[in-house]
Amino acid sequence: MISAVKLKLLALHRNRIGFLDVKNIKQGKYVKLDENIVNKLKKKN
Repeated sequence: MISAVKLKLLALHRNRIGFLDVKNIKQGKYVKLDENIVNKLKKKN
């Protein structure tokens, strides 16, 4: 779980993607989120 959180934070910081996108990356899928969606995710977290 710790590595998943670190991956999430790195992804949000470097690639501006959300938590669901991190899960998709692990499954071999990459979906880039709109910046507005990312900002909403950051506020929730």
